[in-house]
Amino acid sequence: MTNLNLPSVFSLIPLHGIKGGRCTCGNPACDKPGKHPRLPWEEYKARKPTPEELARWRKQFPGCNWGIVTGQVGGVIVLDIDGPEGAEVVKGKHIPLTWAVSTGKGVHYYFKHPGPPVPNGVRILPGVDIRGDGGYVVAPGSVHVSGRKYEWIPAMSPDDLPDGPAPAPRWLLELLQGKKQSGGKREKINPVNVLNGVPEGMRDTTLFRYACRLRTQGLTKEEATRLVLEAARNCQPPFPEETAREKVESAWKYARCREEAAKLNTPSGFSAKDLLKKDFPEPSWVIPGLLPEGLAILAGRPKIGKSWLALGIAVAVASGGVALGKTKTEKASVLYLALEDSLRRLKSRLTSVLQRGEAPDGLHFYTEFPRLDQGGLQTLEEAVTGHQAKFIVIDTLGKVRPPGRKNADLYQQDYGTISSLKAVADRYHAAVLLIHHLNKGTHLDPLDTISGTTGISGAADTVWVLKKERGKADAVLFATGRDIEEKELALQFDTLTMSWQILGEAEEYRLSEERRQVLKVLKEASGPLTPKEIASVLGRPYGAVAKLLHVMVRGGAVKAGTYGKYTLP
Repeated sequence: MTNLNLPSVFSLIPLHGIKGGRCTCGNPACDKPGKHPRLPWEEYKARKPTPEELARWRKQFPGCNWGIVTGQVGGVIVLDIDGPEGAEVVKGKHIPLTWAVSTGKGVHYYFKHPGPPVPNGVRILPGVDIRGDGGYVVAPGSVHVSGRKYEWIPAMSPDDLPDGPAPAPRWLLELLQGKKQSGGKREKINPVNVLNGVPEGMRDTTLFRYACRLRTQGLTKEEATRLVLEAARNCQPPFPEETAREKVESAWKYARCREEAAKLNTPSGFSAKDLLKKDFPEPSWVIPGLLPEGLAILAGRPKIGKSWLALGIAVAVASGGVALGKTKTEKASVLYLALEDSLRRLKSRLTSVLQRGEAPDGLHFYTEFPRLDQGGLQTLEEAVTGHQAKFIVIDTLGKVRPPGRKNADLYQQDYGTISSLKAVADRYHAAVLLIHHLNKGTHLDPLDTISGTTGISGAADTVWVLKKERGKADAVLFATGRDIEEKELALQFDTLTMSWQILGEAEEYRLSEERRQVLKVLKEASGPLTPKEIASVLGRPYGAVAKLLHVMVRGGAVKAGTYGKYTLP
């Protein structure tokens, strides 16, 4: 049974399955198809089944679904997001990166049990239930009545997050505390009495439900807004006006979603024509045309200026300045994980980049950070939400990357690591720039030069490869990605401002540099020179120099003389 391949922390019970689109219990009016237990399970609310019991159930109920018992016995609670209404309600709330399962209509988010008893089956928000002590949820690998399987969400499975589920977020614990004080029963909201004041811990939920009720009673959005704002002012303490207005907007959007769903009553697919009719917002950019939101890799050899490049961009974004000497950026909050720098070195670099200017308010540094498999992902999410960061630099990937697991698929490990960070970028519409190294081999494809498996570049949205010869100020930045056109840019490091600057397209810059070299040779020569003589001085191939001279003659930069020799006009 592949669906029993679950972490040992779980306590499992067999459930009825789905056969021919119906529950195997045989009841044509079954209201929980594929979701109710096949045997009395009260004792398993307090203890895990033995290996012998599990083996017996596998033989006794082949093809059945399975349930994961929640609460103290398994050490987990589950946030059950049901359909579009639940997804809309939790939109904008902080949900840390944790184990998560895609269900038939929504998502199950697993969290560590907080310790005190957690009520089960309580609707804490519209479309959002909590599964706590004495409850269970359908396990991944089981089949929904729709025919779809319950599946782990990529980058949010026990294989990707081996340290277990994350602790429950603070807002959820506060809601659970309110439910505990009310005896674990569902709160019934009376719209007539809602203006009498709502205690802290229930304000968010109450005002949203009140707005929804006003919507169903036929009030206009303006009328509902006035009543909700009045209720917000009478809360204990008063609820922020801006957030109260958001409750009305969410209620109107939620109502429209439910009305549309009732009209359609079809699976969530779409045709090619429908897709072409949809309008999607353009991605936000840290550097327009070069660095969009999402997960980006900046790879290069050690000590060639990757950190200077990233720090320069970070300062430009935090101050709303110009990045790479060319592109104006939109001001945003920035997190910089300078994990290979001491405070002294970091201060010295920052002082050089600022050029005696003031440090921007929105730039925040960390020189120490936990590894991703040791709480780093959750810490990163908390930092991103706390600072409302839109640009995050991690210098370097090796400092937060989990160690390789014995006998594990290296590609899957790399892909899972990058995907987990990409999930953070996608969730908060931010850009995460990972600084990484190149391998020692030589490859025609720049992506093949990145250290590690192709899982790293494959999971990234954008890849930059910085190439520079030792002792030279010029470099080439190769850039490619899902939202940018592949390009090579010529960069130059200005030692006065300690910053990288774009010179132009790499190919054009190469030609311009070669032209300057040819003109210098002809200027210093005592007379006209043949292409072979020029090529010998420059140490360049004869054919390339001859072709370049032909182009320069047509442009009027040089003059073709007699006997196949060239000179300045």
